[in-house]
Amino acid sequence: MQNNSLPRPPLYHRAVATTSQPNDSFILRFSELTNASPARPRDAALRTLDIALAAFFLLVTLPLTIPIGAATLLAGGRPLFYRGERVGRGGQVFRMLKFRTLRPNAEERLGPYLGEELVR
Repeated sequence: MQNNSLPRPPLYHRAVATTSQPNDSFILRFSELTNASPARPRDAALRTLDIALAAFFLLVTLPLTIPIGAATLLAGGRPLFYRGERVGRGGQVFRMLKFRTLRPNAEERLGPYLGEELVR
């Protein structure tokens, strides 16, 4: 007996195929496609481990973090941190912080070189 069902396309192709409408949200569609499983006790344990390791490494790297922050402030002024929104697990948006590496207003300064359409 022949199986007439076609193999399921890869996740990327399913995601692209479902975002053909201009108002579709790729993030919501992607989270629907991945079929995220409900939270389990193992997930809570892993989250606790993540937080514990992050706190440990924060303390370990603190002696480097303070001089880097001071050097960034002296060289480029404020703001010290770049704040950006990223999409995390399950399509949840979170805010990340990192040391600023570009000069303030770098996008406006690069406009003539990159083309004005690339500058926000």
